[in-house]
Amino acid sequence: MRRLPPVIALALIALGLIAPALVVAVDGEITSDGPLTRIIVTPDLNCQVAHRDDLALEFFSAETGACGTFLAVAGTLYGPAFVPGSSVTGVGWTPVSQSPTTGSGRDGDPFRITTTVEADDLGIRVEQTDSYVLGDESYQTDVRITNSGGAEQRAILYRAGDCYLQDSDVGYGRVDDGAPACVISPEADARIEQWLPLTGGSHYFEGAFFDVWARVSSQQSFPDQCSCDLAVDNGAGLSWEVVLPAGGSVEISHLTFFSPEGRQVGTPFRDAVPGPADNTLDPVVLASSAAIAAGVVLFVPFPAALFNSTLEENYAEVSAAVARLRRWLGGILAGLVARIRRGRAGAGAQPTAAAPASDSGPGTAARGRRITLDDAFWRSPLGILAFVLVSALLYGLLDPTFGFDGESLATFFGLALGMGAMLLAFGIPMLIGGRGHGLSARALPGTLLVAVVCVLISRVADFQPGYLYGLIIGYTFARPLAKPEAGKLDAVAAACALALAIVAWIGLPMVRDAAASGDPPITATMLETAFATVVVAGLEAAAIAMLPMRFLPGERVRSWNQRAWAALLGVAAFGFCHVLLNPTSGYLADGTRTSLFTVIWLLVVFGGGSVLFWAYFRFRPKRAVEESPPSS
Repeated sequence: MRRLPPVIALALIALGLIAPALVVAVDGEITSDGPLTRIIVTPDLNCQVAHRDDLALEFFSAETGACGTFLAVAGTLYGPAFVPGSSVTGVGWTPVSQSPTTGSGRDGDPFRITTTVEADDLGIRVEQTDSYVLGDESYQTDVRITNSGGAEQRAILYRAGDCYLQDSDVGYGRVDDGAPACVISPEADARIEQWLPLTGGSHYFEGAFFDVWARVSSQQSFPDQCSCDLAVDNGAGLSWEVVLPAGGSVEISHLTFFSPEGRQVGTPFRDAVPGPADNTLDPVVLASSAAIAAGVVLFVPFPAALFNSTLEENYAEVSAAVARLRRWLGGILAGLVARIRRGRAGAGAQPTAAAPASDSGPGTAARGRRITLDDAFWRSPLGILAFVLVSALLYGLLDPTFGFDGESLATFFGLALGMGAMLLAFGIPMLIGGRGHGLSARALPGTLLVAVVCVLISRVADFQPGYLYGLIIGYTFARPLAKPEAGKLDAVAAACALALAIVAWIGLPMVRDAAASGDPPITATMLETAFATVVVAGLEAAAIAMLPMRFLPGERVRSWNQRAWAALLGVAAFGFCHVLLNPTSGYLADGTRTSLFTVIWLLVVFGGGSVLFWAYFRFRPKRAVEESPPSS
């Protein structure tokens, strides 16, 4: 508790206890189902936040929170006219305007409030936009500072607050890579109130609330200090030293978190796929989508399709090569073991007798039966189901929010459900159209190893949405189809997958609205993930499959009927570009979490490796496979 006269202290305690019940009219407020249920911005840039897990607000005092935007320029500190409980000395902002809340609260169209203030007589204007996406534990603040004067100005921008986290005025500190925070306790999973800079060059401070305000009043940059181990009535914030060019502007951005983890680990897969309302039909945006589509297709899904098609076509030979490599490594290991045993025998230890290897006898038949049984298992419905479940787990591991909790379990089942739906969308037309030709499906288990390597690389490099090669389930016919007949079946299968993806895309907002209206969280998460999986898998598969290349179904479809092929490719390509590649909201368009160097390196490794893998099998003479593929 602050050192105040007892009567005043008791009055503040009472105010704090009843503050959640007060309803005060404010000029700018974002209200939602949360987790951040209220984000309040006054016309002179105070800030306040309500979290659905807390009774009191997240900054000290009531709606006019002890939190705000301050600018030190030309020897004067400008900020909110009133900061509760603070000793900040300066000049109040002159309010200019404040917009009503706009946006739908979805990715690509968040809730927004824009507040504009001025510093009198200096020609300095600050336009602050606060935005929030439903379901996030953070909101974003973008501050644009404009200097309309004729001379350059040097300034320091502060974003700081007096924490009242989880109904407590006392807490500890924490700093993560320059992001200061108030935490409720030193425990690793404790609730956190954190300022994460999105604009470089920031400095931080965490400590007693009066020290925070003293630092702001001093008009000096924060000293990059944290009283992390002390339980105090604390606050924290960020500062930036900026140069305001004459007639120019500077923009500073940061996120404010109120979650146990603090810094977000990424957007869940189910939320990363935009619905119809999240996309724009702006011609400029559509042109941008078309312009970047060719490049993205060449470097992300296309190499995966090239690699998978080559691997499926040459699976037996690749499996045999892997078996030879395994035996070679086993021989080296056996030689090392024998050497160690000889060394022990020379030292007086008795070597253990080993049964000689043999290619004959009862074991051979057993091994042969095992291989046959394993092959039959991967052709059975149970084997294909097991393959889908393992594939769903691997896809789940690419989701940055995937972990050991109920939501991740729902995500896993949603991925499996979506993948199963797409498998049926391709398989049922094949089954119906290929009657009499002995259609069978078979999972290729060896491809799971490729997928595991892709997941490990993507997670280590923090690359999102990540690469995932392999995971092949192939359809084969006992009696080969003529090329026109095969093209017709491919066209019908692609059309079914595309139609299912479009239906899922249209239905995605309804699933999300149902989740927001109070449906059981596990069910809502599972359904939303399933719908998102169908959208991504259906659009990507149809768009890539219809490319007219010899190793893809598109070539057979084009040979069968050019109009049908053009229609399928056109619809699939538009959906792929507009939904998945859209620069404003696309699932594949956000590269902000990965550095440019890492992206380029991964594109070279995965894309170049895929082309080399294809080229080896394409341009070398065919030879007979000497061995049967391994059973696992």
